[in-house]
Amino acid sequence: MESTFDLNLGTVDTAGGVAVTAMVTGEIDVTNALDLARSVGDVAGTRPLILDLSRLRYLDSAGFAVIYRLLEKRAVTIVLAPDSPIHKAATLIGLTFYESVETAINSEQERDNGSNGVSGPRR
Repeated sequence: MESTFDLNLGTVDTAGGVAVTAMVTGEIDVTNALDLARSVGDVAGTRPLILDLSRLRYLDSAGFAVIYRLLEKRAVTIVLAPDSPIHKAATLIGLTFYESVETAINSEQERDNGSNGVSGPRR
């Protein structure tokens, strides 16, 4: 059976404008990891896109590789809640992420303003 995922878009009003968020649900593996990269690339809006992986049930090494490439391009900022099924694996491999959308947005705004905020990403 082929793995599937959904990408659900939303917006959050911020002090700097509107941030585009994308919640990914389902499973990402070698059969659809490149589809995730294409889907993220097709989302209109400023970058980095807030990509919330908290509701993913599964993410294999191909999926993590795609996430790393998106992070390297600064195409996304990753959110991963502490109770996510993939939180522990992401922590073990050193994935950079925030634990809430709000923290991610605040940290991105601080970075854009040149501030040294106290709430940085997990690594």
